Amino acid sequence: IRRPPRSTQSRSSAASDVYKRQGLFKDNDTLYFGVEIPFRGKSMPVLYALNKSDGAIKWQFPDRTKEELFGAFKDLIQDDSGNFLAVMEVEQPALKGAKPEKKTLVYCIDKSSGTQMWEAPCEIEGKLASAVTKVKDKYYFIKQADFEGKKVTSIAGLAPDKGSIFWNFSLPEGDTIAEPPVFINNNVIIVTTTGKVFYIALPDNHEEILKPGEKMAGGGRVIWQTNVGASPAFPVTISESRLYLITSKITDRENIFVINMVSLEDGGLRWSRDIHGVIKTPLVESGGYVIYGFAPAAPPGEKEVPSIKFEALSIVGEKLWENEKTGNLESTPLIIDDKVYFTASRMIEASAAIDASSEGGEGTSASEPEKEYEIYAVDKRSGKDLWTHKSKYIVATELIPYEGNLIVGT
Repeated sequence: IRRPPRSTQSRSSAASDVYKRQGLFKDNDTLYFGVEIPFRGKSMPVLYALNKSDGAIKWQFPDRTKEELFGAFKDLIQDDSGNFLAVMEVEQPALKGAKPEKKTLVYCIDKSSGTQMWEAPCEIEGKLASAVTKVKDKYYFIKQADFEGKKVTSIAGLAPDKGSIFWNFSLPEGDTIAEPPVFINNNVIIVTTTGKVFYIALPDNHEEILKPGEKMAGGGRVIWQTNVGASPAFPVTISESRLYLITSKITDRENIFVINMVSLEDGGLRWSRDIHGVIKTPLVESGGYVIYGFAPAAPPGEKEVPSIKFEALSIVGEKLWENEKTGNLESTPLIIDDKVYFTASRMIEASAAIDASSEGGEGTSASEPEKEYEIYAVDKRSGKDLWTHKSKYIVATELIPYEGNLIVGT
């Protein structure tokens, strides 16, 4: 792909000609991918289709020979028919001297020709991991809109063949979505920044077009809703009919994290447990064991020492065991069969180093703390240590299971 002509770029932008790639898709003879191309101090999001055999450009969207579109990709997915849904934040034309406004749009692009089939407005919450989620043959996304002078956040269904909104569920006024929606059993779970939890039925087909005036008023059938009182600290964890949410509350003396277990059947809060410390990762559940890691709070008046405490609860909230280590937690707990794996780090004193530049060659000694990484295996049923592996390198990834072994990147 040729770079923009140098004559159109400043010296600084030409020297830092960086292309950001978005997605990579392929079929029998074509490669598809999006890039953000630096141009005139801005970026241009472009989706390309290339011939596999010689790299020739089959098509590009938008066609840069006909129009300039400035902005950035927010998401890029491919539907069952092979067509693309590109979510882009693009600049809108503005009057001379005025600052351009940005708008998020969903474009449906034909995979064979690169032509635009339709576009739809789509305001995406910045915190959400994915702009568009596909469920069966339908698409859902988060949007914000002004309704009677107020900001309203909603989850909307997008008809894949028309680009029109066929279903919409709006949150209460002033509420926004805290974590990416969770789709399960053809329903969706939404957790808001005020701690409200909605379990909403998705429509069976996209012929349920909203009636006039219904677009911002509702439209989704609520199976149940509850309130855990605070915004979640992590994405929700779901296991069978159980929904776990970790929230936090501030008291006069400390910030306490709370584990809440909500029944997926009726939305009832079955139990909650206060954790006196800072929970570091989402909790995991396996075989009736609910496991999480946190940094325990130091007793009043005592110096805080970096430490990790792992605890296991039963599905009814009873404490089964705990395992404490010095250091800091570096990974989410991974449960395989009857073992729990996690990575921790701690500071150790480095060996003395000789300063060869000193006179007489005797040098001076210096000692600086170094970070040491350890991978632990713990028995899921008892919490007892099974083995420890010390890494010579910085552990840079989560632990990944593979054929009875663990893969870790350093």
